[in-house]
Amino acid sequence: FKSNEINKDINKWKYIFSFSFIVSVILILLLNYNNNLYSQQIQSLFHSKDNSLPNFEIELYNPSYGLPEVLKYVPWDQVVEPYKTNIAELVSLSLGDDQLNLRDFDITWNIDGNLYKGSIINFQINKVDIQTVTVTATNGKIIYNYEFTLAIKYIRREIRSLTDEDRNLFLDSFHQLYVTDNEEGKMKYGKKFISAEEFSFKHLNGAARVDCDHWHDGAGIVNHHVAYTLEIEQALQAIDRTISMPYWEYAMDSVLYDDWQESPIFNDDWFGDNSPSNEFHGLNTGRWGDVLVPSGESYREWSIAETSSLNPFINGRGHLRSPWNNNPSRYIGRSNTTYSVSSDPFPNCAVNYHCFISSSLSSMFNCLNGVTHGPVHIKIGGAWNEGDIFDDNTLDFVHNIDRVLLFKLLWRTGYTRCPITCDDDECSCEVPDEYINTYGAKNILVNSGIWDVYGDSKFSKFNNDQLLVILRALEDPDIVGDMFTSGASFDPTFWPLHGQIERLLGLKRILSSKKLISFKEDWEYELDDGRVLNGVCDWKSVADASDLTLPSCDFSGDTSCWGHAEDDVIEWTDFLGNNEEYTNKDFYELIHPWNEKLPYIYDTYGFSYCNSAKFPFETS
Repeated sequence: FKSNEINKDINKWKYIFSFSFIVSVILILLLNYNNNLYSQQIQSLFHSKDNSLPNFEIELYNPSYGLPEVLKYVPWDQVVEPYKTNIAELVSLSLGDDQLNLRDFDITWNIDGNLYKGSIINFQINKVDIQTVTVTATNGKIIYNYEFTLAIKYIRREIRSLTDEDRNLFLDSFHQLYVTDNEEGKMKYGKKFISAEEFSFKHLNGAARVDCDHWHDGAGIVNHHVAYTLEIEQALQAIDRTISMPYWEYAMDSVLYDDWQESPIFNDDWFGDNSPSNEFHGLNTGRWGDVLVPSGESYREWSIAETSSLNPFINGRGHLRSPWNNNPSRYIGRSNTTYSVSSDPFPNCAVNYHCFISSSLSSMFNCLNGVTHGPVHIKIGGAWNEGDIFDDNTLDFVHNIDRVLLFKLLWRTGYTRCPITCDDDECSCEVPDEYINTYGAKNILVNSGIWDVYGDSKFSKFNNDQLLVILRALEDPDIVGDMFTSGASFDPTFWPLHGQIERLLGLKRILSSKKLISFKEDWEYELDDGRVLNGVCDWKSVADASDLTLPSCDFSGDTSCWGHAEDDVIEWTDFLGNNEEYTNKDFYELIHPWNEKLPYIYDTYGFSYCNSAKFPFETS
């Protein structure tokens, strides 16, 4: 009997223990569920506008430059640079109007899969990426979690805003592209290295072909130059992966200086003298004084039949230069005047603003070509060696940059021919006497398109002898500074120049994406400058440069210059490491400032320096 009672007691306590254990487990699970739910609720509410909820004030920045201004233009919460030490700082933590004491909390950051402790930490991410970062604050009683998006991108800065260390790193590495052979550089730095000679070859191939200009004068300007700049940025990163391509905000010079030539851009240890005083205006001093224009002899092999163009790579002196620019000096040529007169004013806020308020991409193509950045090329390049040609008053109307532009119309339409080789000091392009005798000066001016630039009102007052004087003045441009030619990219000032036009277009696209402005982005273009070839000239029937057969030119608009159409495949590949190719449409989509795949961004898309000049871009 007693044994049965004992067994009953044991079983009773077993049931009680089992029930208690089950209840305990359920309570623990419920408690964990509630804690998780509470944490999720707090986390989801941190982005709420309710001031009674915790607020994290977060800043991520490069210690040399501080918080980037670009944050107000992009969809990401924070932006930092790859391969550099960055700082993440929890500036404050508040609950409603009450500031919480950060010393009462343990702060943990989860960045790129790594945990960091403290309200201020240093970190580095060695890749371009878009990530979600979590910061946690706990005091043992409550856990606050905050998530934000972090863009890791190269930040391009205005060159004057760089630290001395970063600017010198850029300029020293940039110089290496000029003094290092292409194959040697690839062996030393990797496949992304490209020498300055190779870059010059590429620009000549796009802009110096005689059939048409594949990179300028239409829809080619933006994509080709933005891609070209990204390519050299990645070549520089092959030397040092921390480098971003700086930009020159040249319109700001009109605000900062009385004269554009006062800019530190032209310091000897930056980009060198803007107008060397020696006979050939050659840049033979300073950082770039040891740089010579490469020989073009290895580029002589060329097929007119296959390319429909004369050889675009070599001038009569045997240099890798525009084939019509027969400068005998191999130093980079620069003059601050064009035929001893100053060219158009340096671009300023008014010029950029009137381009910015364009209603369509097509109209922006036009002003970005010749109005905003074109004058900088001309101001730095210039032209000289004209002798006494302009003593004749008949030529007053072309005693300016038009002489170079109109010459290129004669050259592309085949009426003036440039020497393949020069054995003496005489090395000039000329209209063959055969053409003069066959067509006459007037017909040549008409057929080349020059007559239409000024119209009957200008040319009808000249007799035949005067028309011949005009034609002879335009048949050769004398010596032109490299920046005013299709060989411009060999001048180092070329490279920081095009970031400004990308920023201008970038701001337009940002405001359009925010639905703050209307901007028609259909891929269209229409040339509005008669001084450039509006058509295509087919040279396939010309046997060689000495053959006086004229090319067949189509100015009807039915033939498009390759490189300008939306579906044309551009020359660049593998920017993202996927061996990808790009049409104009593809690349235009890639370079939208909000594209997560774009590996770089600008420090700002604003033009605040123009506010004092009464041109408020962002409130337009």
